[in-house]
Amino acid sequence: MAQQTMINPMNQISGILKSNGYDESMVLSHVKYDQSINEDYDYQIIRSSSHDGTLLFTMSLMDKALLPLLNKQTYCSNTITEEELKKISDIEYTIGDIRLETEFGMRDLPAGRYPGQTDTVYIPVRCKYIF
Repeated sequence: MAQQTMINPMNQISGILKSNGYDESMVLSHVKYDQSINEDYDYQIIRSSSHDGTLLFTMSLMDKALLPLLNKQTYCSNTITEEELKKISDIEYTIGDIRLETEFGMRDLPAGRYPGQTDTVYIPVRCKYIF
């Protein structure tokens, strides 16, 4: 059975910005947080990783899931056509909580069986296209 943790994405985004030299009070105008998005979203960003349980790997996985939002590199193909996509001048995201699921167990590696974990990150996203 997986352990489930809900994380406020704005805290994680703040950490990403701070670790890249920006002031931690910086706010990205194109990313907003709304807990109601957890149940009503356009799509989810999903990333998964298996590792030895080191927290750094888990934090890195969450950062990798958030980067397409921070860099405006993701959109929902079900809500926009290819023609409309070419006409977009900007994009805004509303995101819900980061859901982190962790499964603990034994992992088969070339050197043998070792304890480890698999983390899966889910971020619900709603897009607003600006033409």
